[in-house]
Amino acid sequence: MKIEPHTLETWRAIAANFLEQHWHWLLAGVMCLMALVFLRRLWLGQASWHWPTAPGTILDSEVRHSRDSEGDSMWSAHVRYAYRVAGREYTGTRVRFGDEGTSCSWKSSSEAVVADYPPGRKVRVLHHPRRPKCATLEPGASFWGALWFLLAATAAGFFIRLAWIEDGLTPLLAGWLGL
Repeated sequence: MKIEPHTLETWRAIAANFLEQHWHWLLAGVMCLMALVFLRRLWLGQASWHWPTAPGTILDSEVRHSRDSEGDSMWSAHVRYAYRVAGREYTGTRVRFGDEGTSCSWKSSSEAVVADYPPGRKVRVLHHPRRPKCATLEPGASFWGALWFLLAATAAGFFIRLAWIEDGLTPLLAGWLGL
């Protein structure tokens, strides 16, 4: 008996059928992964309060302008610094955990960060005790990092609950929990 290989159309139909039936599980998985990424940043931010420090120097800092998908102006602070740990040179760009890659529509907040870290300024760099490349200028995590974690975790919970309802697993869960 010879088995014919699936054609591209067959694979597309299989994928479309899977997504149609299980899209909520896929979104729940993506949201869980996002929540874990943001949770890791929050955890590192909290841990950074107890990290060792190294002297550093601001190499450059600037406010960068971009446009969002609707054409509105977005501003972000970019700070780069150099520091030395155990005789090895490192460069970093993180000012605070949770702010990586964050842009906002308020130019003044980005300007304030850049004003705090002008080129040539001597700074105290907090670095991970075992991975010195992981560093930050300010300990703790930003409000935005916590907000993104809460949004991703809430969305994950929503899609997991939706998936349980759609798949008819709610009575099974209630039985497991003795409800």
